[in-house]
Amino acid sequence: IVYIYYNRCLFFYTWMLFCNPGFSGNNSQCLDIDECSLGLIWCPNHSSCLNTFGSATCECWEGYKGNSTYCVDINECLDNSTCPKHSRCVNKHSLCNNTVGSYFCLCSPGYDSSNSSCQDIDECKYNTTCRSDQVCTNLPGAYNCSCPLGYHEEKKACVDNNECEKSPCHSSARCWNTPGSFSCHCPIGFTGNGSWCTDVDESAANSLMRLQPLFLTSDYLQWCLFVATSRYKN
Repeated sequence: IVYIYYNRCLFFYTWMLFCNPGFSGNNSQCLDIDECSLGLIWCPNHSSCLNTFGSATCECWEGYKGNSTYCVDINECLDNSTCPKHSRCVNKHSLCNNTVGSYFCLCSPGYDSSNSSCQDIDECKYNTTCRSDQVCTNLPGAYNCSCPLGYHEEKKACVDNNECEKSPCHSSARCWNTPGSFSCHCPIGFTGNGSWCTDVDESAANSLMRLQPLFLTSDYLQWCLFVATSRYKN
């Protein structure tokens, strides 16, 4: 602005403050505008307005994804790392259940939820489908019913194995089949444990000799003392 007084020029200077978008001024400083509180920003459903320095943005809520124009639910069950160990996700026949904006996990069959993890259930401690003649074995997430050692499954029953059919004893020994097991015994005139048998030289003995016990029958087992008298005298 220029004023002329009596052939003299007088200069006066003035200025105006212009703030950038997102700010407002009072001719001395520019202050950030809170667009969210003033309702200057529109955000889609399932999102919140977040004021920033000189601007504002929309952020999707937890469990949602998108941008400033839309927010959609995240299917957490599509990620195998979402649920804890032993709880499967949807692409592995999941027990993960997606909900609006969240999810929850159910433990797989055979597991129980404990301290935010899935622990194996020992089904053998509870009622199972095993028969009274079977043995229950706990497995990860399951259990198994089987016949005890020395028995085999036959027509829905556990039947004793006749181990003697496989000749497990020494060739000179006699095999006795017992419920769930077997035993080997050396015959008269031999010594040993049945897995091995050694012939006894009776002629070398000058006194009574105690030989190995003998099972007389399969029903009555008893120890017998066999006495041998030397034919030779000193």
